[in-house]
Amino acid sequence: MAWLGREGHRGAAYRLSPEQQHAAVGTMMGQVFHGLDGRQASELYDALLGLIDRWPRHLQAGILRELSVQAFHALPEQRLAEHCQRWLNRLPGFAPAACDDLLEHIATYFAAVPADDGLVVFQRVVALSRASERPILSLLARRLGTLPPELRGLAWQILLGCPHLPAEMRTELSAALRAAEEAQGGAAAGEVNAATRAA
Repeated sequence: MAWLGREGHRGAAYRLSPEQQHAAVGTMMGQVFHGLDGRQASELYDALLGLIDRWPRHLQAGILRELSVQAFHALPEQRLAEHCQRWLNRLPGFAPAACDDLLEHIATYFAAVPADDGLVVFQRVVALSRASERPILSLLARRLGTLPPELRGLAWQILLGCPHLPAEMRTELSAALRAAEEAQGGAAAGEVNAATRAA
C-alpha cells in the first residue's frame, strides 16, 4: 500500500509511467490480496483501481480481468455486486474482444454475487452480451442458482428473449421454466384444497 499511497497521498507508483506501472502491477497479480483480511483487501483494491484508471485502455483490460479473479475471492461479499457494476461501467471504449473477455468473466463468477443484487447485475450482463457470439449467456444461465425462485424464473424469461441464446440452452431453459410454472401451479392448488378442507 505504501507504494500506491494512502489517505489521499500518492506513493512512488505515481512517479512511474503507465507502462512501468502496468509491468509492476502485473507482477503482483497472482498474490495481490494474499494474507489480507476483507477490509485490507478492499483498501488495496480501491487503491489499485485508482492507479489503473489512469492508464490507456489497451493496458487496462488484461490486468482488470486478473484483478477481478482475485477480487471475487478476497473482497467481502457485500462489495461483489459493486465490483461487477464497476467492471461493467468500464466496458465502453474497450475493444470488442476485451469487452467479451470481461463479460465472460463476470458470467463465470456470477454465483458469488449476493442474491439481493443478482438480478440487477444479471440484467446488465445480458444487455451487454446480447450481440456477442461467445457463450456468455449460456455461462450465465448455469449460474442462476443463487437467485430466489421467483427471480430465477424472470431471469430465464429474459434469457429466452435473447436472439443469440444457443438452441440447446433455449430448450433447457424452456423446460426448466415449464417445470417451475407447473410446480408453482401445483403448490397453489394444494393451498386452495387445504383452505377448502379447513372451511
